[in-house]
Amino acid sequence: MLACYTFAVMLSATARAATTPESHPDWWMISLTAGLVIVGGVQAWLLKRQAYIINEGLKETRTATGLTRETIVLTQRPKVIVRNVSVFAEDPGAALFEAGKSVSLKGSIFLVNVGNTAAHIIGASSGVFRDVLPMIPPYMGSLGSIIDIDLKPGNGTPWHFETILPQVTDSDIYRKLRESSIPVYVLGRITYSDQLGTIRITGFCRQWNAATKRFSDLNSPDPDYEYAD
Repeated sequence: MLACYTFAVMLSATARAATTPESHPDWWMISLTAGLVIVGGVQAWLLKRQAYIINEGLKETRTATGLTRETIVLTQRPKVIVRNVSVFAEDPGAALFEAGKSVSLKGSIFLVNVGNTAAHIIGASSGVFRDVLPMIPPYMGSLGSIIDIDLKPGNGTPWHFETILPQVTDSDIYRKLRESSIPVYVLGRITYSDQLGTIRITGFCRQWNAATKRFSDLNSPDPDYEYAD
C-alpha cells in the first residue's frame, strides 16, 4: 500500500513537472525513483512468497519424517521377553517348599529385547506362587516396581527381585509342600514402552522342575500368564 501511494504521489508530481519545461531533470529523477519503488515492492513480495513456500516445505518434510519414524517403530517394534528365571538360595528346592516358617527369597529374571527398535522398561513385578494358578494373575492391575531401563535391540539385562514366602497354615497345602507335590512358580510381568510411547506388557510364568533343579517353561502354555503384547 505504501509503495502504491508513493507511486501515485510520484505520478502526480511527474505530471506537474512535465508541464514545466525547466523541470525536465526533476521529472526524470522522479520517474527513476518511482521505478525503483515498484521494483523494490515486487522484490519484497517475491521474498515473502519464497519464505512462505520454504516454510511450508519444511513443515511437509517434518510431517513426512514423523510418519516415516512412526511406521518404522510400528513395523519394527521392540519385544521384551524373559530369557531366564533363577532364585538365590543354598538349596532352592528346600527354600521353595518350606512350609513351617516364612522365608525371604531373592531371585533374578533376565530380560532380552528381541525386537528391532529400542525398549524403555518402566515397571516390573515378580514373585513366587505355590499352588494351582488362580484364574486372575496375582499381579494383575499393578505396575510393580518402578524402574528406568533402556534396552536396545539384541541387548539384555538382569532384574533382581525379593519376595516373602509366608508360613503355611493350611494343613493340606502344608502336607503337599512337605511332600514337594504342589506346583511352585515364579511369575510376573514386565511393562515397557516403545519410542512412540506405546505401552506394552510381557507376562511370564516359570515352574520349578525338581528333576533339573531350575525353572522351566510351562508344559502347557498358558496365555493368561505367558504373553507379549
